[in-house]
Amino acid sequence: MTEASPSDVRALIDTSLSDDDIQTYLDRAEEDNERVNDVEAMDVTQLRRVEELLASIKILSYRERSTRQQSVGNASKTYERGRVGQLRAELSNWDPSGRLGSSASWDSDRNVTTGGS
Repeated sequence: MTEASPSDVRALIDTSLSDDDIQTYLDRAEEDNERVNDVEAMDVTQLRRVEELLASIKILSYRERSTRQQSVGNASKTYERGRVGQLRAELSNWDPSGRLGSSASWDSDRNVTTGGS
């Protein structure tokens, strides 16, 4: 069970995802954290911060891959790469391994893809 909640993620990013969808990203973030860090040595605050930051990065990165720019009528929404960079920098302060905040993107199938930050 994750320490972070969907409301923690919503405090970091603006998303229209449902709480259930956000929880899926939090679950993946928890799995990734367990894979690269000794979570037994991390306190609850550190676990929560890593989970909420990594889930936020995953959500924004998914949006970047799926649509760089989305237009509806006269309105358009452009993905801001800078926010992911800010979240990665903050994550690197909480991630003991230093691996989760890199430009590598971890997924639940234990694959790693790299990308620019």
